[in-house]
Amino acid sequence: MLALAGTAGCHKPQEAPQSPQALYDSIRARYVHGDLSGSQVAADQAVARFTPGDPAWEWRFRFLDASIRLWQGKSAEALALMQKELPASLPPAEFAVQRYELRVFAFTRLGKLAQAEAEAQQALKISADTHSPFRAEACLAAGVAYIELNELPEAAKILREGREAAHSRSDTFLEATFLANQSVVALRQEHYDEAFEALNNATTLARSIDAKLRLENTLGNTGWAYHEIGDHERARASFVEAAAEAEKLGNQLDEVRWLNNLGVELGALNDLNGAEAAFRRALSLAQSIQSDRETISIEMGLAAVLYDRGQYAEDKKICDAALPAAHSNHNFATELDLLYLKGLLAEKGGDVEEAEADFRELDNHPQAQPLHRLDAEDSLAGLFDEKGRTQLAEIWYRKAVNTFEAQRATIRNEESRLPFFANAEAMVYPDFAQFLIHHHREEEALKVVDFARARALEEGLRLNPTKIGSTFGDPGLNPRSLAARLHATLIEYSLGEKESWMWVATPARLQLFRLPAKDKIAAEVAAYRKAILHADDVLAARNAAGIALYDSLIAPAQNLIPRQSRVIVLPDGVLNEFNFETLLVSKPEPHFFIDDVTLENANSLRLLNSFASHRPAKKNPNLLLIGDPVPPAGQFNDLLNAPQEVSAVADHFPPDRRTVVTGERASPVSYGKSHPEEFTYIHFVAHGTASRLEPLSSAIVLSGNPDSPQNYRLLARDIIHNPLAADLVTISTCYGSGSREYAGEGLLGLSWAFLRAGAHSVVGALWEVSDLSTPQLMDKLYAGMQHGLPPDDALRQSKLALAHAQGTFRKPFYWAAFQVYAGS
Repeated sequence: MLALAGTAGCHKPQEAPQSPQALYDSIRARYVHGDLSGSQVAADQAVARFTPGDPAWEWRFRFLDASIRLWQGKSAEALALMQKELPASLPPAEFAVQRYELRVFAFTRLGKLAQAEAEAQQALKISADTHSPFRAEACLAAGVAYIELNELPEAAKILREGREAAHSRSDTFLEATFLANQSVVALRQEHYDEAFEALNNATTLARSIDAKLRLENTLGNTGWAYHEIGDHERARASFVEAAAEAEKLGNQLDEVRWLNNLGVELGALNDLNGAEAAFRRALSLAQSIQSDRETISIEMGLAAVLYDRGQYAEDKKICDAALPAAHSNHNFATELDLLYLKGLLAEKGGDVEEAEADFRELDNHPQAQPLHRLDAEDSLAGLFDEKGRTQLAEIWYRKAVNTFEAQRATIRNEESRLPFFANAEAMVYPDFAQFLIHHHREEEALKVVDFARARALEEGLRLNPTKIGSTFGDPGLNPRSLAARLHATLIEYSLGEKESWMWVATPARLQLFRLPAKDKIAAEVAAYRKAILHADDVLAARNAAGIALYDSLIAPAQNLIPRQSRVIVLPDGVLNEFNFETLLVSKPEPHFFIDDVTLENANSLRLLNSFASHRPAKKNPNLLLIGDPVPPAGQFNDLLNAPQEVSAVADHFPPDRRTVVTGERASPVSYGKSHPEEFTYIHFVAHGTASRLEPLSSAIVLSGNPDSPQNYRLLARDIIHNPLAADLVTISTCYGSGSREYAGEGLLGLSWAFLRAGAHSVVGALWEVSDLSTPQLMDKLYAGMQHGLPPDDALRQSKLALAHAQGTFRKPFYWAAFQVYAGS
């Protein structure tokens, strides 16, 4: 739910006596800076003070008082202040326009959209007829009314005009208000790049005048933008902060909205108890300010929680009552959500005909946006499959995919596209794949799953874009032929709510295996990862989770995996967060999986297929080594063994074939100036950070530049803009692989960024690495490559040397953090 930025703030009046002007300006300043309670009391007193003898100032303070009450969620009180008729002596160009404007805001928030539209038209007419200097206010009123009526093209047009007028008046608060509303229009049209740009600009303007109300409002709407693109973790963080800020400012209406949205995000993150608590708190507050529109939206959220809990009978009662209320209140977004829920409930109740009617109505609804249609089309496909109408089911699955892909294509910003795929990866692609599997079309199902993988990486590398047609992905993709060309066994996973799948491709065959549901696998991954990070001797202890994971994820296909062969794993979900080499094989004697195979990670079969031809080793390889920097004092521990690693790695290359940048010179700027595109190998020895909320803010921690010491981070988002041709980039830092998994893209962070830049392979770390064991590991890695081994074999031999040692370093914590990621 978005918060419309309806009240433009206090409009500085023209030509007024100094004393009222000074009072007005002081109250206005308190209001703009977020003191709603104090400024409202002062404005109310000012109205009473000027009522007897100065109607112009009485009404100016009435406008201010009403604006403040609207921010507080007291729409009925604001409307009451505007009920009194204007004196005929007051010029309509100023006073009538502003009165209509505030009445429009009150009517929209009370759900009286017909009255709001009529008053907005009056404001536009008077402002045009009188050449009013308050034309911007009239445009804002009309824009808000059009948004609520879902007349988005008209809203966009009138808001553009109003913003230009506000800019020409140098009214920063008003211009920020227009930008906030333009972002609402863009989000409802699912134009995400445009929405983020408007929100960023609104935030910049609001900060410039310390407009706390506008900043709070924009922060919450930014949260909804994150929700829309599927970035639920950043959305949750935004709503928590925005709700707290709204409570502090006394902006009860926005507090209701952000709490409601927080409930939506917690539900998306499977925290149903937290979601219900947020909805209950929002509902209580909405009822206290008598906001019917917000109450209906919150009831929709509670209904979604009940559905997820399987409480269908109680859920249906809420849905049946809320749907007509949303329709009569012109709450279109909630009405469409309730219509979808109504169809789901009908399906659960066995009324397939009603469910089909509801989903078709949603798909054809004039107010439906692409993601509404995606829900409807995916659900219709499932219904037709249940009816045994296989051909029709497949038509609807393909229609759903096309709907999603068409919408995704409108997003240009890479950081927005990355989480957006979660909207479909969580639903339509797995559903379609499951449909194909159940109809014994296993290879087609694999292509559907793989089609959803590494899309941003593929597009960033400017490969031929995959097209949607009768087949998915590269029509020349043959998993068996690819396995033969790579001399490897290929294993691709897809984790599902009820069951998971594993496809294994060898030169001779392609076979599908059914695995446990993702929750069971996730619990075992979490337990095993915890033991490894605790530096347990998991092999000696015969760790149960390590054995169970091998039995689930590898054992069903072990007859297809020859010993001492090459295996390329294409993981999914939580499987990105641990190293398959550490799996415990119980027979004939307990040992790590790394003893049996050389293992590499990849993002998609399509990417592997694009670069599977044999590439001869480059002659006279060269090295760019950046390490042992001087990070900000007190923020990072000293890497005592960094000089040892720098020296050991550098010694594997002759002086004329290596460029070594250390100490204060090892800065982010030095990376770009070193022409990294010219090197065969690139190696970093430094601290690393992984950002979960903003993965492309993950960074290699280097030295600050002399002219800007604070710029010491080589960010992932900057790395992708330096094209590479390196055979191998080694990120000898903590968390080089990233800490957050994105649907379809895997772990996103530094390793992904270097692959996106064009590196053929990347070595990155899954966790905080040891400064003691890492230099030994890297020395042996380069020694192996110096003797002609490819990176995956060389890293394996280096790890085995530690795993088979007698000391502490035999534990996986010390050798298993680093993985090889196959790129181009």
